Amino acid sequence: MSFTEKIRKTLKGSEYWTRKTRSNSNTIQGLTCPVCGDQGAWAYSSSPMSINCNRMSQCGARTKTLELFPEIRQDVERDFPATKEDPHLPAREYLKSRGLSQVLTGLEFRYLKNARKTGSGAVLFLVAKDSDGKELLNGRLFNPPPGVGKTHNIGSTAGRFWQHPEMPYDSNQKTFITEGILDALSLLEMGKQAIAVLSSGQDPAKIDLSFFKNLALAFDNDEAGHRACIKWKSSHPEADVILCDQGQDWNDILNTGPIANVIELLEESLPGFRNNGALALAKDATEYATLYHQFNKHPPGLFIFNRSTYFSTVKIPRNEAAEPFVAVSRCIRGTIKVLSYIVDRSNPAKPEYLYNLEVHPAKGKPIEVTATGKDISSARPLNEFLLSSAKINWEGEPKAATALQTKITSDKTAPEVLQLTVNGYQPESGHYIFNQWAVDISGNQATPNKRGLFKIGHNQYFRPPQHGESKAIPPTTITKKRIK
Repeated sequence: MSFTEKIRKTLKGSEYWTRKTRSNSNTIQGLTCPVCGDQGAWAYSSSPMSINCNRMSQCGARTKTLELFPEIRQDVERDFPATKEDPHLPAREYLKSRGLSQVLTGLEFRYLKNARKTGSGAVLFLVAKDSDGKELLNGRLFNPPPGVGKTHNIGSTAGRFWQHPEMPYDSNQKTFITEGILDALSLLEMGKQAIAVLSSGQDPAKIDLSFFKNLALAFDNDEAGHRACIKWKSSHPEADVILCDQGQDWNDILNTGPIANVIELLEESLPGFRNNGALALAKDATEYATLYHQFNKHPPGLFIFNRSTYFSTVKIPRNEAAEPFVAVSRCIRGTIKVLSYIVDRSNPAKPEYLYNLEVHPAKGKPIEVTATGKDISSARPLNEFLLSSAKINWEGEPKAATALQTKITSDKTAPEVLQLTVNGYQPESGHYIFNQWAVDISGNQATPNKRGLFKIGHNQYFRPPQHGESKAIPPTTITKKRIK
């Protein structure tokens, strides 16, 4: 059974497939959106790699099915074990699970079992051979444990780049430069010419790309990727800069649907991706906001630049002859990220939302804090809260505080966490949940994540009470019979 067939079968047996769900040769309609719960979501029949919400103005989420069912990819080594006849089968099936097909022809790759003794296998690609004929390999782990990097090297790849060994390269064709080989393979699958420089930290002066006359910098749209764009643009001033939207990569785009739809989507998205590149190269916050306004026809509002948070509005000068301009002011010397929403129902008559935030000063380590609605209700209490809880102050105007409230309360990526009032059996989830462990009625155990939260199902989290577990039953003594 292929990965696509496994995804379709798992989706059909999940809570997201309802009585109203209907499938035809093109799409699966009537799925439940995992984010907002609306039953009008859909997926592509031939490639159900994401559930797409139809409520574009209210939700519009595109939820990856492999995030909903991570066990499908996590079991690749169990479901497709290496054999004497095909020792690299797990790696091949993993690449197929990433939507790669045509580019596998002639591709040189290896399967490595238990990479770095993490328990996870890895796929490695041949980059080159050194002067002694030793293979230099670069790749990634299938399922790296928390806190373990996904990239894996054998030998030094400094000053080297990867290109597909069997695909012809045209020196005059636009060549996308990516950080990782999977991104380069994804672009090749979508019909673009691409290579990988294997790390955003590579020194462009030490890599000979003289063969390629038409370059496009296509690094990750994050802080490290922006630094790489600036560095590589200085070395190759004629190069375009084309970045995906934040939070996605080229493989994410490849897996949005059937390849014909993906290629069309990519072409439609390229103007926006070029604007993303221009934003990454902006010299200051005002230039960033101006470029954003020129492309999108509205200012970015609250935005992050160079590790600080700014607010932007369009100002109309009193002089009627003067053009409107984008005014930018700094709000905080740092950033605020929503980690989760905590619902405290200890008083059923008056449930309260708490906001679990990560405040990251421009200089310093991130600080995790929990705010009440009162703490963020306006600029003054917000400033008091940040000064007392995060060693940072609020500099923004009232409109900026309102924009931050909207950002905090409407983050679609942050999970909602139910604050439990007692240890033990929880009817909401059907689990026994204590401070350090949880178990369901079948005896399956779970441990909390680094923030002390238990994830039960997709995007359903519970936080146990902060006190009391001395008399809890140890998980080793729990049995199915005893739970009943």
